[in-house]
Amino acid sequence: QFLHYPINIRDTTYEGGFLTLSEDTLGRFWLGTLTNKLYIFDKKQKKFKIIQNPEVKDEQYYFPENDKDGYIWILTSKSLIQFKDEHTILSRYILPEYFLGAAQRLIQDPNADFWIGSLGGGLGFLNVAKRKFLFYRNDPLNPFSLSNNDIGSILIDIEGNLWVGTYFGFHRLMKSY
Repeated sequence: QFLHYPINIRDTTYEGGFLTLSEDTLGRFWLGTLTNKLYIFDKKQKKFKIIQNPEVKDEQYYFPENDKDGYIWILTSKSLIQFKDEHTILSRYILPEYFLGAAQRLIQDPNADFWIGSLGGGLGFLNVAKRKFLFYRNDPLNPFSLSNNDIGSILIDIEGNLWVGTYFGFHRLMKSY
């Protein structure tokens, strides 16, 4: 038996499409969508709230992810954003042009850095301390590169190895990060 939690706020533009969710340290769910709205669901009050930040316009909110310090990171169609809470943006990293609208996976590694998978843009790595991006893409001349730039899945196993599923293969990054 499923309980249904209808959107109980005045949002006439809601079109559905909750893609992902993450729970914050307060026990609330952050819901990524296909629209340019980010939702928070408070389990105790059983209510939704729309998060609209004037710094982030015209971006689709895809993937929320908690970091080890309790901050929420949101992967959008244009950037990776670190939120302190629903009102405060701590950091914002603009994605490169070939990632725009294509970023679709986000995972934090044991070093507190982030890996971003995209459709067509390959794999991105954000070193948070250095505030620097690195990108891994298919190179037809390099047999040790990704087999394809369409990343369908990313996983870090219990040994800390990064595994990547593309449309044409399955890869393990040799641990150098």
